[in-house]
Amino acid sequence: TPADDGSIALDFHYDAARFGPQQIEMMSAQLLRLLARMASTESMADWLALDSDQRQRLLSLGAGVERDASVDSVHALIERRVAEQPDALALMHGDDSFSYAQLNKRANNLANRLLDAGLQKEALVGIHMGRCLDVVVAQLGINKAGGAFVYLDPRQPAKRRQQIV
Repeated sequence: TPADDGSIALDFHYDAARFGPQQIEMMSAQLLRLLARMASTESMADWLALDSDQRQRLLSLGAGVERDASVDSVHALIERRVAEQPDALALMHGDDSFSYAQLNKRANNLANRLLDAGLQKEALVGIHMGRCLDVVVAQLGINKAGGAFVYLDPRQPAKRRQQIV
């Protein structure tokens, strides 16, 4: 609710059966930090930055948790499927389709090109294309090369995409 002094008052209504007061306090504090960052900078990357307490809290969530070493990456699962059934349908969009072998080959080609171009581990790579099979190929290829993808929806205004970048 806007106030006369230009400030905004927020009222939180929530399902008490699903959330406790401490959770709502934490979420409201996060929302207020986000709003303050949005008001002070134009860079969306700065909006979502974690402060040191938040970062430590997130890092501690996985501390001491046993991880299942048998869980494979998506690309490992696809490669296993290629070995078992290379011609099986992997993707379909409209009239276009890829088998697992085709998907894997295209993703490997992209991964190799990215590595040859100097892609560093965990580097962000933008994907700017409409909905099509090649979006999945790009996501898989980037992940195989050790990068992480950022989808830049061409339907969004250019200014919005620039903020993301």
